Amino acid sequence: MHSPQKYRATGGTYGKYHKNENSGVFIFQMSGFSDDPIYAELPVLPPYETFLCLADDGEEWEGVSVTVTSAKRLPTGEELRRIKNQFWDNKDTIVQFHNDNLPLNKGFAYLWRKKDGFPTPF
Repeated sequence: MHSPQKYRATGGTYGKYHKNENSGVFIFQMSGFSDDPIYAELPVLPPYETFLCLADDGEEWEGVSVTVTSAKRLPTGEELRRIKNQFWDNKDTIVQFHNDNLPLNKGFAYLWRKKDGFPTPF
């Protein structure tokens, strides 16, 4: 895990959660469009969404909780992929568990990486 320090929240309530270099609150702004150069020709950029990410570098697992603070929806798969790429390398296996019984906050998507590896079917 390598947390993108330039997006770290350093002040206020969010700045207090800084257990180690990889743990903390990170705030991203990105448009709904991909980074494809074709969008550079648009006369007006699409509105940006704001994403709040809570990263935790635990003993066995690394995790990033993601919510869209500027909208009442979960992050899309493309948005999660772009955020995942800010915290992990392509070689890392990142999972997202779906279980309605998990005691997690609604409105967040959760990305996880098991530090000692995660079995995959391929």
